[in-house]
Amino acid sequence: MFCLTAIKLPSEAIEGALRIGLRKFTTDAEVEQAADILISETQKIQLMLTGYA
Repeated sequence: MFCLTAIKLPSEAIEGALRIGLRKFTTDAEVEQAADILISETQKIQLMLTGYA
C-alpha cells in the first residue's frame, strides 16, 4: 500500500487494489488459472453492482 500512496494514487484506487505476486517457479498454467479466476470473479462483482457483466 505504501508504494501506491507514494505514487499519489487516489484512496479509492488504493482501496480497490489487488497485489499479485509471481515467483521464479510460477508456471504458465498457474498464471492462466489465476487470470481465469480473476476474470470470473470480476464479472460476478460487476454483475452484482451493475446488473450486467
